[in-house]
Amino acid sequence: RKALRLKYEEAAVQLQCIIRARQAAITVYRKTASYKRAREDQAATSIQRAERARRAYRELTFRQVAAQEMNQRLSQASITLQRKIRGDQGRDIALKTRAQRQDFEKRYEGIRIWAATSIAAGFRGFMGRHAASLKLEAKRGKWKEMFDEDAHRTFFYNQVTGEIRW
Repeated sequence: RKALRLKYEEAAVQLQCIIRARQAAITVYRKTASYKRAREDQAATSIQRAERARRAYRELTFRQVAAQEMNQRLSQASITLQRKIRGDQGRDIALKTRAQRQDFEKRYEGIRIWAATSIAAGFRGFMGRHAASLKLEAKRGKWKEMFDEDAHRTFFYNQVTGEIRW
């Protein structure tokens, strides 16, 4: 009986060893599988992160290119608008300058006509005075002022005709 009991105990210990070994193997397998799954999850996460980074970089590059194109279009539109405004301003200045020049020319023509009229009037006045002076001289040359001592008065004597006037 003792031998049988020893055999049973030995068989029980072996069974316990086998069961513990299998449990340990299962635990190791589970831990290994868990470790593998964790590494696979980590690798998948890393791949996903890298893919998201590539997508984000591509999106950023696309947006930067789009922003540069928009800035170029806005800059070109700004230049075009500035040219249009400067052209309008230049045309306005040209119209004002032309109007001022025409106004100046009208005033200048008026002044020129006034000056010519004034000069002509002055010359006609001078010629009239000169002609009157010549006539007066001619008249004076004919008439001589004299004094009558008997009548105590002045009289005029025409040297050409001999006429006397009081």
